[in-house]
Amino acid sequence: TVQVLPAFPTSELLKRITHREDRGFGTQLLTADIHAHLESVHGKQGRVNAFATMAFKLFDLYPRPEWNFVFGQARQNTGTGVFSFARYQRCSRKQFHLRCAKVLCHELGHLFGLMHCIWFQCLMCGSNGDWESDQHPVHVCPVCLAKLDAALGGLKDRKSTRLNSSH
Repeated sequence: TVQVLPAFPTSELLKRITHREDRGFGTQLLTADIHAHLESVHGKQGRVNAFATMAFKLFDLYPRPEWNFVFGQARQNTGTGVFSFARYQRCSRKQFHLRCAKVLCHELGHLFGLMHCIWFQCLMCGSNGDWESDQHPVHVCPVCLAKLDAALGGLKDRKSTRLNSSH
């Protein structure tokens, strides 16, 4: 089940999150501050035991002052992630949705323990720009799928499940 938390007003956000001036895609937010905020609300709504808390923003993101930007960032140890729509606003609607879905799923993959893939063209490949991420598919490769299977405790064999349920 997905639970949507209340939106964080921009005026409050800019008071609490370190930010810097426009680098071509609007004001940039420091991801470390966003993770700190997400940790404060992670799994704290009612009786929820959240696996992940993910934020998405129209603000551009940066992880350290010496970096230009990141599309998104996840921290497996805290179960928090963030990604930005900022660099996709000038795309067609179809391309916008595809790019956003890829970044969201890529960051969620990190939360499940997957690192950047070096084996195949894969959703978990790292990218330094749209030109690179657009080449990656929307699915994980066989190596990352096996890693995901192991992280989830192993999926049941569908064939044996079907045989057992027919008896």
